[in-house]
Amino acid sequence: MAKAYDRLSWDFLISVLRKFGFSEIWIDLMWGLISEVWYSIVINGVRRGFYTSSQGLKQGDPLSPSLFIIAAEVLTRSLNSLNNEPDFIPFHMNKRGPQINHLAYADDIVIFCSGKQSSINLVMSHIEKYENASGQKINGEKSLFITDPKASAQRINKMRNCTGFMEKSFPFTYLGCSLYKGRKKLIYFENMAMKVANRLNSWQGNMLTFGGKMIMIKNVLQSLPIYTLSAMSPPKGTLTLIEKYFARWWRFRTNTTLWGTFMRAKYCSRSHPAAKKWVPGNSHAWKRMLQIRDKVENNMLWKINVGNCSLWWDNWSDKGALANLFPDHHHNRHTTISSYINNGAWDSSKITLDFGDRNHNIFANTDIGDPSLEDFIIWKPTSDGLYTNSSAFQVNRRRKQDDETLSSLWHNCIPLKISFLGWRACLSKLPFNENLARLGIVDNSNCRCCNTPIRDSMQHTLVEGQAAKYLWESFGSPLGIRHRNWPIKRILKLWRDTATHNSVHKLLVNIVPLVICWEIWRNWTACKYGEQDRLYFRKMRHQVSWTIDAALAKAFPSSIGHGTISAMKSRGGNQKQYFITLNGTNQRRAGSHNIAEATTAMEGIQQCLRLGYKEIHLESDSQIIVDMLNARTTNNLKLKRIILNTAKLMEHAEVKVTHCYREANQVADLLAKSVANVDISTQYNSYTQLPGNIKGSFFMDS
Repeated sequence: MAKAYDRLSWDFLISVLRKFGFSEIWIDLMWGLISEVWYSIVINGVRRGFYTSSQGLKQGDPLSPSLFIIAAEVLTRSLNSLNNEPDFIPFHMNKRGPQINHLAYADDIVIFCSGKQSSINLVMSHIEKYENASGQKINGEKSLFITDPKASAQRINKMRNCTGFMEKSFPFTYLGCSLYKGRKKLIYFENMAMKVANRLNSWQGNMLTFGGKMIMIKNVLQSLPIYTLSAMSPPKGTLTLIEKYFARWWRFRTNTTLWGTFMRAKYCSRSHPAAKKWVPGNSHAWKRMLQIRDKVENNMLWKINVGNCSLWWDNWSDKGALANLFPDHHHNRHTTISSYINNGAWDSSKITLDFGDRNHNIFANTDIGDPSLEDFIIWKPTSDGLYTNSSAFQVNRRRKQDDETLSSLWHNCIPLKISFLGWRACLSKLPFNENLARLGIVDNSNCRCCNTPIRDSMQHTLVEGQAAKYLWESFGSPLGIRHRNWPIKRILKLWRDTATHNSVHKLLVNIVPLVICWEIWRNWTACKYGEQDRLYFRKMRHQVSWTIDAALAKAFPSSIGHGTISAMKSRGGNQKQYFITLNGTNQRRAGSHNIAEATTAMEGIQQCLRLGYKEIHLESDSQIIVDMLNARTTNNLKLKRIILNTAKLMEHAEVKVTHCYREANQVADLLAKSVANVDISTQYNSYTQLPGNIKGSFFMDS
């Protein structure tokens, strides 16, 4: 469209809004926004006059794109009606799938039809009607048509005369992406590489620090090709982007979209997508999707509710598709899980008959949810069950064997620069004398950390110098760690391997050595390149302590320690009673703290209902779970079933759910700690059953 926003008729837009059923109040608001606008022209810095317009939408207005798309829906529906015209010959597609004759993005549109004059005349007449009604106009200079390479010159001339457009051949650029026919070539993606190269040349001469280079690469260079790579797949010579096909297969299996419906009708009309094999003649996109299908399917887990997922080809048991586990069985793609469910439970007799007693656990270990809901898929690599490209990259990448010492350097509670310095120190990448000498830079300066200065080196400054020994011993001795003159990486490993008693202790042995290295480095650079004359030991120790305190406050903002306990307080009549339930194996069984918290809350409410309580007050130290239970739902797919089941239980009683800090619920906290390493469920129903060290806290709480 030429000047798409500027030419749109206001009367046409208002009529379309009325046809869509918008209220008159809303239509009046839209009319006021688009019509009551005045413009002034600035000439030589001076504003001249006021003018009003009679058509068009404002550029930059957040509402303008939505209003334009609503108006353009008229053209979309008009073109869709072409399929009902007897003289229109559409683009050949699978009859079982959707019939698509155009694709539109904002004011750009691609129309598919045959090259016969009758079809082209129908298309142009519908476009002309839309132009007359909306005030918009096709940009003939930018519009084009593409034909088969074998099309005759006579047919091309007829199409040129009917449309008024010029012919174009592959490749060409549409919406910033190269469209081509045949094999991919590097030249089609040259513009993308040139964008990165031009940006590199603009800062190539700058002496950026390591951190500066990291920020430039992460936030500037990597963002340049994102749009192109999200829309198409470049050849291996440009970039291998397998995770894009992970996302494509995930959308194909989980979302009902026009593209997914089209692909299923074309390739999977007679077979399950997980069983389909590639045959010559299929598209390259489908071939690429099938190449990564097995990896994606193994990381997709179906959660059973009504049981409409495939028995043989969907991974609902977390052991893979049953068709792969039982290759000798007859695999009917129409068989669903519901065939083996009876009244919301597994049909044991039928399972035993078809699979035998030995394989009954495959079904028994899989939970069945609400039969009124559809089955859904979760993405196993993420904590919330939602798909992300970063998790797909981690699944697909060929990882080197992790260096545990280097992996333990990165923590959210300390600044990135501290972890980055520790990483450089472990790899001996700091600009001390011995490293500068390898680059031909001679520096014979002495250290500034000892009373008797000696030749400076990384080992001396960070480990063996007087300042280093003072700091390592000041913070290591209280933790039972003896300082040794080892390489810095070995010292970090010594700290990391120290036995810990709780989460705070574990965090300290990981971050304290990094903070010590950072403080020594910061003061060393201030002496070497700044105005500081020497290292002040006590000042450095106080600064290390302050940084550690800040890290602990960030890591544990409300309390210290972990637990999987919810405490229940219930009133029955006038007598106040307490019931506390816990399961020490929840967190290990669930694999997630939030899942363990939610499961424990559900089991606690179940027990309260069994005892006949109708007024229940549930307190949990997990604000996340409290919010989910109060909302009765969640977007976290891994927690969704537990939260929904708990919400149903809460309908049978008056349940109040509140957040409680661990320090304010000592009974639950002490019980959590007492069963932290126990593999059996423990339940206390009376005061006399409680362990002796917990009775005092129970009495004080009552």
